[in-house]
Amino acid sequence: RILLLNFGTVNPQNVSLLIYTISGRQIFSAQPSNSRVVLPGAMSKGVYFVNIMENNKPVLKQKIALW
Repeated sequence: RILLLNFGTVNPQNVSLLIYTISGRQIFSAQPSNSRVVLPGAMSKGVYFVNIMENNKPVLKQKIALW
């Protein structure tokens, strides 16, 4: 599975991506160098929260569903 990101005006060099379960447990983190992030194969179908951080400050929080 690949997650496509739109950084907008955010500099991708300063970005980190964090994925959490609905219960709040962090299950994945990455510092993407482009707009694609390969998700771990162990991620099961379900709903997750994605946080995109720039310089350790949140710039986007979004809920995603994997099917």
